[in-house]
Amino acid sequence: MAVYNGEPFLQLAIDSILKQTYPDFRFLIVDDCSTDRTREIVRACPDPRVEMMCLDENIGQTAALNAGLRRAETRWIARMDADDFSAPTRFEEQMGYLETHPDVKCLGTFAWVFREDPTVSEDVIRTPTEYSQIRCVVSGSPIIHGSIVVDRDAVLMVGGYDERYRYSADVELYDRFLPKYTATNLPRELLGVRRHRGQGS
Repeated sequence: MAVYNGEPFLQLAIDSILKQTYPDFRFLIVDDCSTDRTREIVRACPDPRVEMMCLDENIGQTAALNAGLRRAETRWIARMDADDFSAPTRFEEQMGYLETHPDVKCLGTFAWVFREDPTVSEDVIRTPTEYSQIRCVVSGSPIIHGSIVVDRDAVLMVGGYDERYRYSADVELYDRFLPKYTATNLPRELLGVRRHRGQGS
């Protein structure tokens, strides 16, 4: 998770990860030189799985994600934005699928849209579930970035995120990733995407 000035929504996002039914993970939060209480909120988390990486200057989400990729040591990287929400069974369901489908190197999910309360869904975001369909998407993103669990080595092999793209770097990454590695989406709403004023688009 990369975060910059995430104070309004960060605690709920963190709690949704720490309440996962799949417990075997490390939670790396990359703070992109926030000026609000972001670091205080993270430091107040007593869970030993939480680790914070504090950047000395604001470099933007794309570069912060690359810093996190370089710092991480686990095979699988799960992504989520600091204003979103993961369903409790998200990791369990994704890791279960990956264990039985070793050819898949990136696994996303469907998502629901919410504003304040993640239990109140305003809409559902569905994405293609077949690799052949995912590769044919020419407009928008074929995989919801905040929902992915991806093989770290595979992402690094294609060069990680292109830091020339401060926004939409995920779409550009898929352009390089998908021709080489298999990806799919679980047809399950496992990520809550928050809509609010001031978010990147």
